[in-house]
Amino acid sequence: MTKLAMITPWPNQRTGIADYAYDLVVGLAAGGLEVDVYTDCPRARRTPLPANVSNVALQDMQNYPGNSEYQSVIYQMGNNSSFHLEMLSLLYDNPGIVQLHDPSLHHLIAFLLYRSNSSEYYRVLNYWYGYKKYKEVKNWISQGRGGFWDSERASEVPFFEPVLTNATACIVHSEYARNQVIQRMPELDVAVLPQVYRSMQPTPILEKANQEPKTLQIGVFGIVQKHKHVDLILEALRDTLKQSDKSYSDKSRFHLQIYGELDACSGNLPKLAKEYGLSSYVTFHGHQPESEFIRALKSVDVCISLRYPTLGETSAIVSRTMQLGIPTIVNRVGWYAELPDCVVKLQPGPNLLSDLKQQIMSVLESPSHFDSWRADCLRTSAGAFSFESVIEQYKKTIQTFSNPSEFIFPFGRTCKKSALA
Repeated sequence: MTKLAMITPWPNQRTGIADYAYDLVVGLAAGGLEVDVYTDCPRARRTPLPANVSNVALQDMQNYPGNSEYQSVIYQMGNNSSFHLEMLSLLYDNPGIVQLHDPSLHHLIAFLLYRSNSSEYYRVLNYWYGYKKYKEVKNWISQGRGGFWDSERASEVPFFEPVLTNATACIVHSEYARNQVIQRMPELDVAVLPQVYRSMQPTPILEKANQEPKTLQIGVFGIVQKHKHVDLILEALRDTLKQSDKSYSDKSRFHLQIYGELDACSGNLPKLAKEYGLSSYVTFHGHQPESEFIRALKSVDVCISLRYPTLGETSAIVSRTMQLGIPTIVNRVGWYAELPDCVVKLQPGPNLLSDLKQQIMSVLESPSHFDSWRADCLRTSAGAFSFESVIEQYKKTIQTFSNPSEFIFPFGRTCKKSALA
């Protein structure tokens, strides 16, 4: 039996990568692999595995014995220092496949270097990006404009290089991320695999004959932040109400369900909803346990997941709506722009509000349009986003990376450099 090590956050750590890794490990184990999970999630908080999964062991990250016991070693890498900082030293000593969930790791590297010694941060930045970019970033910060890693230009300095220099191969979720990596590190083998989850089977379309029109359930999920533009969604719904013809207003009712914690910049949204006359049309649920969160996700008719600017990250919410066959509206940016045609992609810019309002109106006014949209989403969910088929692709991919002589690669093997210059 193939044995692999998975070095990763683990639930109940509050990061989407932990939830993804849990389902991935269960899927790989069901596919016949033996998996040792190494995590810094405290023992008392670790979500146990399903009772029927016997070929997985949960271990403390500090007890990692080295690569020699495993055919493959995989690091689930993200940008949050709370969950990924401790993985870096392990990766430098024990190179392995890096599954890169965030194409930009600038926050992680800045937390590691800038907070303790800014000169070290600038030295490493100069090494990887050259003097011109070094001066740009240093001037930006010295002018009091905040961290460059928090700016709209952060994607110019993704800073994944110090991490991926010790990767034997890389897995990403989008061509956007793959192109970012191979432009900077063309010697590294990079595979693109969809992000999928267990138990995301779509609900079949039921016959609607003689059914009364129901309230359209619109969902927004995840931490509510400024760049997700929930204020714009509220504005679009306000305008939709104003423009609704009285003759069909009863048939065009909707309710916006917002599941997620409001960050510091979004605390005014409940007040804004009230000002817009939407108090009876919007519910703010706040942060919910995973089980309730998933139940709510499965219950909505349409998901709106705007996000710009983006650093190329993959949305766990949209990945799940794709599996569930739920009609979804996103922005045409980064990873979202690559999604199948059944996903409505709205261009950021001055027309975004009117385009969003038009999409909402079309669903409310034309049930047949919505039924056709939903059917397209269901067909897509049964194909490329099937959990079982993606797990098989994952197994073949790590086998390819572990046995390169048996396969033809588009790129050569990784040239190792000093990890932090």
